[in-house]
This record gives sequence, C-alpha cells and structure tokens, in this order.
Amino acid sequence: MLAHVRNAVADLSLPGAAADDDTGNTSASTSSATHANTDAEAAQCDWEGSSSDLASSTVLTAIDEFCTTRHWMMHVGPEKGRVVTESLRNAVEIKAAELVNVASSSKSSSSSGSFVCVELGTYCGYASVLLCRAIRAAEAALLKKKSDDGTNNTCNTPSPPPRITFRLYTVEVNPSYASVSRQLFKLAQLDDMITLVDIPVEVNMLDAHDAAADAVSDRIWKDEARIRQTACTRRSGGLLNTHHHEHQDGSVPVVVSRLPKIDYLFIDHDKDAYLSDLVRLEKEGLIRAGSICVADNVVFAGINDYLEYVKRLAREGYVRTETVYGRIEYADDDDEDEDEDEEEESDSDDDDHDDQDQQSLFLDGIEITHFLRNPLAGEEDWFVRSAPRFAAMKLREEEAVKLAAVRSKKIVQKTQSTRWHSTSVL
Repeated sequence: MLAHVRNAVADLSLPGAAADDDTGNTSASTSSATHANTDAEAAQCDWEGSSSDLASSTVLTAIDEFCTTRHWMMHVGPEKGRVVTESLRNAVEIKAAELVNVASSSKSSSSSGSFVCVELGTYCGYASVLLCRAIRAAEAALLKKKSDDGTNNTCNTPSPPPRITFRLYTVEVNPSYASVSRQLFKLAQLDDMITLVDIPVEVNMLDAHDAAADAVSDRIWKDEARIRQTACTRRSGGLLNTHHHEHQDGSVPVVVSRLPKIDYLFIDHDKDAYLSDLVRLEKEGLIRAGSICVADNVVFAGINDYLEYVKRLAREGYVRTETVYGRIEYADDDDEDEDEDEEEESDSDDDDHDDQDQQSLFLDGIEITHFLRNPLAGEEDWFVRSAPRFAAMKLREEEAVKLAAVRSKKIVQKTQSTRWHSTSVL
C-alpha cells in the first residue's frame, strides 16, 4: 500500500512530498504537533489548493483505490469518512461558538483556546490524514471569516471568530503500523500537525484494555504542564501575561486555558476496549460537557457494551447520541447488488425485507455522542477525582512564580546595598 501511495504522490511533483525513512520521531515535541495561529494565518486561509491539500487528498484517494482494487484494509473509508469529517467540522463550530460566548460574557473583543482531537487506533494513518484535512479546512474557514469581518467591520459587526490552536493526537500499539503511519503523514505533508503516541511495548494488552487511553491522557497532561510552565515562566519574567496578551491587531483576547479537554474523540481500535478507554478518559477529566465522541464499526463488530453505555447516558441526560448507519468500509457494490436482487425475488413481505436489509453482511454504523454534561456525578466530584495531576501542575506554577519573585527581590536588594550598576548584576 505504501509504495502505491508513494507513487501516486510522486506523480504530483509537489515540493516536500517525498517521505524520508522512518526515524520514529515524527512529532517528538508538542511544538511540532501544535498548529499555532501566528503569522502563518494568511497561508492557512489558502488551504484549498495548497501543496498539503493536494498531497493529502492524493494519499486518501490512492489508499481507497488500493483497497477497492487490490487488497481490502480496515480503514474508515470514504463513505463513513464523510460522516467523520462532518462531525469534526461540527465540533470545531461548537468550540468556536463556545469561545465567542466566553469573550462576550467577559466583554472582550476576542478569545483564544485550544481544540484537542484524539484518535484511538492509528492503524496505517488513513483516519489521521482525514481528520487533519477536516481540521485544516475548518481552520481556514474560521480565518477567512475573521478576515471578512475585519474588512467589513462596522458597529453592528458580531464578535470576530476566536483564535484556536489545534492539537491532534493518535495512538497506536503496533510498531509496524506506527512506522507506516509516520511515512504516510510525511507523504500527506501533514506530519507537523500530528502527535503519534506509541503505547509502551511492555504493556500487556490482555491485562490493560485502557492502555490507549492511559497513553494519550499522559501525553495530553504532560503537554498541558509544559504549556503552563512556559506561560508561567514568561509571565514571571514580564514577557507574557497568559490572560491579557495583546495581539497585533490590538485586541486583547480571553484565553480559555483551564483543564485540558478532548473536544473530539475518534475511536477505531481494539473493539473490546472501546468502553473501557472511554470510561478511563472520563475519569481522567478529559471527556466533559462539549466533547464529541465518534465510534466506528459499532454495528458491524457488534460493540454492544459501548452502545448500551452511551444510550444509558442519553437516558440520564448526560449525552445526546445517534447511530449513523452505512456500509462496512470498501464493501463490494456488485456483491451488495446481487444480495439485493435475491431479496427482491423472495416472497417475503416488506417488513421482512427491511429486517434483512438491517442484517445485511455489509451493514455498519458510526455512533456519534455529544456530551451535554460532565459524565461523572458532578463538577465538584469530577474535579476532585481528576485533580491530582492538575493540583501538582498548579503547585509547580505557583512555586515558579514565587521563586522568580524572591530572586528578583534579592537582586534588587543586593544592587541597592552595594550600589552596583545594574549591568554588573547581570
């Protein structure tokens, strides 16, 4: 498959499209995985038709062609991929509206925040590329709207779109799949957006169904700690105030940066681990009100425990969930047509015919769950259960600020007592 994709991308003759040998460190730092909205905003607005747009589209098309004509593979595929893309764009719109409401309530001209997307089960990287393309398209739409609002600015113009930093994490346990995925990300020219989280080989998957959730939650919390520590250091040094940073256009946004949250979760890995991993992420405090969870293959693989769980949450008012039916990835249309012809020739009534359709070999479905409330008992209980890492993180932040203040005070006192010139202290 990889050779087929590489040849298809090579035919485009795009700059930076060739994949280097796998180094095992595509996204070693969060700075490469964090797609920040900085001076590159103008280029991001031109996502459609860009080199990475063409390369990533060619990658997906080549994989689809390979899987339909040569060898079946368990990617999400184009049919269900459209459902995933639409749900992700919806999640971005919800996040943007949430940030605008925060800015409006605080009487700020704009707001900033992060959008965290997580995929459990990288496989060969198809869905990661699909998610990246949806994120880039949604990001370009937001930036274009901001540009239009700036051009047509009037007294009645609504609040401008927020500045959103996008972070995409994907988790894979198989080293071979991870290696293929890293090369695929380079071919798609989207490797700068993706953090591929490897599950340690010493983890016994038979004893730890929530290993994927553990791995990605650890990475998210570590990245959040690093971001907070960096902001704290800059703030204590007088370089940056996290909550009152003035942008180039003069606006002062409200920075929504409390506890990390997964805004969009795509589950497509070990079918026996769907429920345990979701519950684990809930306990970590990463799945909360506003999160959208999308689970693939819930019908074809019969993942009944997961379906029963989210439907119970729906009855209790915690979530809104629906099953979007479709066909299993890369189902053979000719075979399906033959099945339909046989069914039409049967003497069964319409009800029996509908039941047979529902039980078709090719039937599959995606479960899309919108979290309306925090899934645990309550906000306070949830905070207490998820707080240990955050408490340690906040303690380190407070200690860093105090230490910086003490050092500054000592320098001032020493300077005043000895009457040294300030440069001598430095």
